[in-house]
Amino acid sequence: MIINQIRLMKTFILSIIYICIFTSIGAQPQIIVQTGEDATLYNSLNEAVTQAPDGATIYLPGGDIPIDEKRLIINRKLHLIGAGHYPMYTQGTGRTVIFYPAIQSQEADIVFAPGSDNSIVEGIYLTGQISVAYEDHYPEITGIQILRSNVETLDFNSKFVNVDFTKANKILAKECVIRDDIRGAGIEQLLVMNSFIHGELSDLKGQKIVFENNIMLVGLYNEVTEVVFNNNIFGRPFPSPSSNIGINNHFRHNMLALSQFPCCIGTNENNIFNVSYDDQFVFVNTPSFSSPVFNYFFDFHLKDSSVGKGTGLNGTDIGIYGGVAPYKEGAVPSNPHIVSKYISPQTDANGNLKIDITVEAQKN
Repeated sequence: MIINQIRLMKTFILSIIYICIFTSIGAQPQIIVQTGEDATLYNSLNEAVTQAPDGATIYLPGGDIPIDEKRLIINRKLHLIGAGHYPMYTQGTGRTVIFYPAIQSQEADIVFAPGSDNSIVEGIYLTGQISVAYEDHYPEITGIQILRSNVETLDFNSKFVNVDFTKANKILAKECVIRDDIRGAGIEQLLVMNSFIHGELSDLKGQKIVFENNIMLVGLYNEVTEVVFNNNIFGRPFPSPSSNIGINNHFRHNMLALSQFPCCIGTNENNIFNVSYDDQFVFVNTPSFSSPVFNYFFDFHLKDSSVGKGTGLNGTDIGIYGGVAPYKEGAVPSNPHIVSKYISPQTDANGNLKIDITVEAQKN
């Protein structure tokens, strides 16, 4: 087992060095599809996804990666893993950005279709949304994981009609930046943890929908009922007057700006009210939280004096750096991380090309 892992690591690192050399001389970034010990290089993400066998890992390089159509359809179990999306943590590669160049907004979507059960997307910046395909005759699509990525929206009804059920189930979003909404369309089981959520939560129902250790930057809610909220920080008064929050939601160990919950709360345990976000009382380094926004250069660790330190479930911190799996600095993906690289623009007098690449293994 260990020998196989070493072989896979060697294959991956040699492929990365090859890609680094070619991108340094201005060639188009190449994509690695790895199946076991076999690695194949592609110039196009669409081609890589089309040709990759079930269970393959697709390594995406840093830089801008265009797709041929607005929606990239995944219909097999695949693991797409990029170089990361934090600018300061991807200086050796550039961050992995997936975009659609044919429209002005350049929004590119990833859609999981039947056959894509247990697929993973990790370490990317996606200009559009991640969704799960919906048609009446489709089977349920389960086990999708979105990890350490920056995406616009999570939409579990890609038909874009007002239905109250979906084909998605058992979805995990972890250590992500979600720039806009999470739309449930009746999803039965969803876990969103240690993430930033900027937009609205809508059409979510049931105690198998869990939001844990997140920072809710805006906090708009529509038809959210019997949902579990543990260890979250709500960035402005909850709920918004225009929101319909439903009934019987369960709140435990959260930090909120309001003085008390409105009616119809199912559980209210150990929540902290009247928290001021305007005087930088909560976080190490953010501007006023009265108009909350995510920024790569802010520090969302809790101050030592914060009332959220050690007051979450099981004695951990409230917010993204608490819980069972705290937010990883820089959201660095799990594959070996290129910290720095230098490739000489020309060979020396002996015909040798100087290459200096620092690769750092990741424990998680």
